[in-house]
Amino acid sequence: HQARVALRRLRSACRIFGTVIPRRQRAQTQVQIKAISRMLGNARNCDVFSVETLAHADAADHAGIAAVRRRAQMLRRQAGREARAAVAASAYTIMLLQFAQKLFELQTQPQPGASPVPRPRLEDFAAGGLAHLHRSVKKRRGHFEQPSSPALHRLPAESTRLRYAVAFCRPLPPRTAPGTFR
Repeated sequence: HQARVALRRLRSACRIFGTVIPRRQRAQTQVQIKAISRMLGNARNCDVFSVETLAHADAADHAGIAAVRRRAQMLRRQAGREARAAVAASAYTIMLLQFAQKLFELQTQPQPGASPVPRPRLEDFAAGGLAHLHRSVKKRRGHFEQPSSPALHRLPAESTRLRYAVAFCRPLPPRTAPGTFR
């Protein structure tokens, strides 16, 4: 479950920091996140079904229920292996490192001889991205008077994206005056 939450936060971060990641790399990152999320979701669904849903099946001695339990356990083990393999794959690690590298580049100064194009600090870039998501949520919230509005139906998803993006950015140091420490 925690890995799924972390991937949702990463997906939200990709939306915020997407402009600093080349389009092709961003698309590949999103595809990888979706694939791993799907595998982790399948493993979670198998866990819930095996542990929680089947626990309420009172006919434990019924041959059909016993067969369902065996099949569910087999699928649970298989889904768990696939999820662990996906997270352990080098492609997943490389994707995370490349994303982290792009974020790190926002923190570092350009190398000597590099173009003098000013880049925003990571914290400022994150603050701008979060402000954009916040404006989107506020805009959709304004559609409460129109219950059938498509914008209103997207409000929960936008709110969740904002929450995950805030959680991803929370570890960033607070903006303080230069030379001050907390």
